[in-house]
Amino acid sequence: MELTGRINEVAVLYAELQAPIVQSVATVAPETLTHAVAVSVGMARELGIPLFASAVELAPGAPVELISELEGHLAHVRRTPGMLDDPGIGDAVRATSRKILAIGGVSSEIAVLHSVLGARRLGFEVHVLVDCCGGLSARTEGAAFEQMRQAGAVMSSVSSFFTALAPAIDDEVGRVVFAGLATLWGWGTT
Repeated sequence: MELTGRINEVAVLYAELQAPIVQSVATVAPETLTHAVAVSVGMARELGIPLFASAVELAPGAPVELISELEGHLAHVRRTPGMLDDPGIGDAVRATSRKILAIGGVSSEIAVLHSVLGARRLGFEVHVLVDCCGGLSARTEGAAFEQMRQAGAVMSSVSSFFTALAPAIDDEVGRVVFAGLATLWGWGTT
């Protein structure tokens, strides 16, 4: 699925990136996951890509707070397994008329899986940012990723997805993307 030149068709969705949930992942170090999220959020902001974040109440009436890397983004409190099935966030995403969704979050086996399946059911082109996903175990996350693949999702990463949007390294999009990747990978730092 060619992405070059389709930046105006893209939206980014993150599920349950709340500190206690992120700290519970078993398949990636929380700081690695949040670093990838931070870089993708920065690139999305600079490129004018809409970004949506869902969250769940961890206890009745408890405040819902996203990780600091998503500061400034409204947390859509979700009551369904998948983001697109919840009227609040689902309607907001559909209102953008974007056709391509990049999805990540925690857990891969629940929120990400059901969001991907719902998005595919609604006809969206879906790219899963695996470096922005965290699972409960390697076995269960692997099974969820396979189910996403079978549903037609493209398994990707922050690096692969965002570079696919750039027609050239030295155009406006390419400069933003490669500056972000320099931060992600620590290029040019001592």
